[in-house]
Order: sequence, then structure tokens, then C-alpha cells
Amino acid sequence: GLHVLLMLPIILFIHRRSGGQRTAAERYIWWIWTSFILAACSIGLFNQMAGQPLFFDAPILGLLAAFAFSMMAMVTHRFFLICTVVFLVVMLAMFLFPAQEFFIYGTAWCVVLLVLGIYFRLTIQPHPGRHL
Repeated sequence: GLHVLLMLPIILFIHRRSGGQRTAAERYIWWIWTSFILAACSIGLFNQMAGQPLFFDAPILGLLAAFAFSMMAMVTHRFFLICTVVFLVVMLAMFLFPAQEFFIYGTAWCVVLLVLGIYFRLTIQPHPGRHL
């Protein structure tokens, strides 16, 4: 309910920027993840309108994440294709084990984000003028 209504103002607040020009890749990344969040939130709304339980179609969240990561692979780095495969497996696991579907989904997000952070920390070289 309320979290869905507040989603757009939160996205707009986070998306604001002071100074500088956005790159094309940055704009694409914002569109990809904003679309993911809005589509994920709409699943529950559509289920409620259809008279189904709120998370009747919860495995679709895995499919949406897989699609978002496949778009990230197209725009930024091929390593995101591994995340796509992970979330396709997550979608299947959520379907097969509905009692644990949110544990599976949450664990997958945790693992994927940790692996992405480690991978990019090890492989991306910082700008030579930037001191960390």
C-alpha cells in the first residue's frame, strides 16, 4: 500500500543530481532499475485487483531481476549475465519451494550484490588521480 505510493517520490528524491552531466550509461542504469522497482511493486497491486493473495506471483520477481540484470549486461558489463542466470534459477526455486520463496529471493540478492562488489573491487582500476 503506502510503500508503493511512496516509491515514485523516493526514486525522484534519490535520482536528483547537483552539477555535472549524466552519461548515457548512467541514464540507462536508472531506467533499468526504476523499471524493475515499479514492475516489482505492480505485481502485488495486480494480484490484489485480481483477488489473489498479495504475493501469488512472487516467482515473477526473480524473472524481473533476471531481465534487469540482462539489460545491465547489455549496457555495462557482461559479468551481469551470471546474475541473470542466478535469478532465473531463483525464479524456478521460488516456484518449487513456495514456503521458502522469500528466503531464496533475499539470499540470492545478498549473494549477488556481495559477489558483484567483490568482482568489481578486484577488477576495476581506480582513476589514477583519485586517492581512496
